[in-house]
Amino acid sequence: MQDTWQKISKMQDAFDTISEKTYKYFDTSEIKKEELVLYKYLAEITIYFIKNKTEIGKVINPKITIKQWFKDVETKRLITIKQVLSEIKKYKDWSFIYPIKTTEDGPLRRVIIGVYGLKWEDLGSDNNFTILVAALSDLIILDIDQYIIVTLKNNFAEKPLGISIYKDFLIKFKNSVEKSAELNENDFGNPLPIQIDNNMLEPLGNITVPIIEPSLRYNLVSDIIFQLWKIYQTRLRLSKDSSIEFAWLQELENNFKQKIFNLLEALEKENSILAEKYKKIAFDVCNEIINFSDEYIQNLLLSDVYN
Repeated sequence: MQDTWQKISKMQDAFDTISEKTYKYFDTSEIKKEELVLYKYLAEITIYFIKNKTEIGKVINPKITIKQWFKDVETKRLITIKQVLSEIKKYKDWSFIYPIKTTEDGPLRRVIIGVYGLKWEDLGSDNNFTILVAALSDLIILDIDQYIIVTLKNNFAEKPLGISIYKDFLIKFKNSVEKSAELNENDFGNPLPIQIDNNMLEPLGNITVPIIEPSLRYNLVSDIIFQLWKIYQTRLRLSKDSSIEFAWLQELENNFKQKIFNLLEALEKENSILAEKYKKIAFDVCNEIINFSDEYIQNLLLSDVYN
């Protein structure tokens, strides 16, 4: 139900598009507003009674009761985050910008946290990241699936990037400390840099993403990475065992490769050293020598686009 409520507006937009291209029999604006309210309420009722099974059949005024319960749960989350992270001041001269709310992305709940006094390039030095993760690992008691840490400067995110840390990793980290369990750096779900935008930063108030004028190098490298990603994803989705799908795969790959070739030619004129690097990467991806994973892509973006 939660997922349905979050996606109902997309369904409404799709319906409007169909109506515009065919025939609009009646105005749906009021129905759309009602749908959003009712689906949200239905999702909240479902979640409330899943979490409070003993209250089934006992709630006298469900609307007020459920609204207050959600408010209390959210308040507890935000207070706990503030209490736990304030302990970092014992070790680091950092100040945090705490969110006014958590957000939901499908079934996942996430929270974005801003930090002053910690530079992006210093995340991996002086035990900074370890101290940060150790503090966050005390938050595994909360129903938050993803933490996004953003380094700040003068009311701006230092870069259009944040560090994404999932609850699963925090649990593994805590076990590694308390039970000497092995922490595999290659495990799925390990912390990764992710792109952020102003919508994601909205819970931090007046914090925004810096406006960066894209350079030609930025555009070329980003486009090359995107075309390589499309090759990698297309191979995952189309089967070589099917003659029809394999023919389609070859056609798509040829198109992507031609675009990459053109982009590399343009990059050669802009930065020959970087062009050589991406010729090698393109060769390796096209010949399935390397795994063009999300982590690999994020590292390329960090080193060649956002540096």
